Amino acid sequence: MKSLPPIAFLLLLVSLPSCAIRQPSQLLPGVTYYDGPEKLTGTLTFLLQHDIRSTNSNSSASIYEFDLADKQLRKVTESPTGLFVPPEQGDLFCVVYGPFDPSGRGNTNAFIYAEATRQSRIVRLESAPETTIISGGHVFFRLEDPHGKRLIDYEFALDQKRPADFSDARWQKRSDAQSDYRAFNGSHIFFEGSGSPAQGFMLVSSPLSCFETEFQDPGGKKVKVLKRFSRLAALGGASYLLNHMSPDGHYAVVRLDEPTVPKTMEQSGWARTYYAVDVSTGKIRVLLKENVDHTTCGSMSGVWWAGSIK
Repeated sequence: MKSLPPIAFLLLLVSLPSCAIRQPSQLLPGVTYYDGPEKLTGTLTFLLQHDIRSTNSNSSASIYEFDLADKQLRKVTESPTGLFVPPEQGDLFCVVYGPFDPSGRGNTNAFIYAEATRQSRIVRLESAPETTIISGGHVFFRLEDPHGKRLIDYEFALDQKRPADFSDARWQKRSDAQSDYRAFNGSHIFFEGSGSPAQGFMLVSSPLSCFETEFQDPGGKKVKVLKRFSRLAALGGASYLLNHMSPDGHYAVVRLDEPTVPKTMEQSGWARTYYAVDVSTGKIRVLLKENVDHTTCGSMSGVWWAGSIK
């Protein structure tokens, strides 16, 4: 077989679709981003623990954000290791962490960092929050302890912590977004099946929520199938999860969790692939893969697609 002349080879490359010649970008050891033809905005943000065997400290981990427009990774700040709370617009970042309390209260500290002012604060709570969300310049903590169910509002600019009402619109909007996934056109996005709405193999769109669909549209006449994922993954212990929606509501972020061989016994032993599913067309592509447990002695939180404050 004759080889192509150099000029013919170059012409062939130029004629290929741009997505065909894009190469994955390794952001960090075990973390790879996959570019695509879409013009995406916002940031992918996550917490990376440096060494899971080390004692927790104020610099045990780092918060990163990857700008989807300029394709640049940036370390936001060092932080303790703990539960990473996804930001709303990349303005405030929060990590809920220990120290462990023998009484069973668990993680009662919150590390909060403001990117605009580059200030960080430690907020101490009476008990471990069941839910933590960021909305604007506020961090809301939902507590349930001997005092009952309570909502605490921490305003970063004033460094002030005060009781809040569950009817607060900022809390409700962000809290609802974690269980009722809404697209830009108002449609509900969810997995059908026993794990609905957040886990399954058939991702769908409907003008009704998953619960309303069950009772008001049992035949699924109003349901549009966006993507059928292979059930073969479940045979190896893997699962598909609807992680969240993109800030503009045009993409559903689906995460595939697969068991892997960790580097140390302390690690969880999971590899994760994040897919972006276009909620208008059902078109899907890989967004990011992480295999930190297998590659390093560290550990990585979930990846969240946040809005940009630029």
